Amino acid sequence: MSGRGNPDFRQEISSTLFMQEENIHIGKYIKEYMSRKGIRVSWLAAQLNCHRNNIYLIFSRPWIDTDTLMKISQVLQHNFFEDLSHWYKEK
Repeated sequence: MSGRGNPDFRQEISSTLFMQEENIHIGKYIKEYMSRKGIRVSWLAAQLNCHRNNIYLIFSRPWIDTDTLMKISQVLQHNFFEDLSHWYKEK
């Protein structure tokens, strides 16, 4: 996983998913990231060794456990923790 989040991506969607809402919806954020990068749900499911229905469940949740977020960050090579930290600081 790269050590830094993608500030361009963060700026593009932070206003639509983070800054307009009182709380973060991490599932929507991950889904939007994948959509913009052209990453298929079936590919992520294969990388995480789970069924793609589990990925859709992640998309539907406003929260995620840190272990799962770490795995997703590693597979997608994007530091979602940094994005969350940025949102928190802006709040």
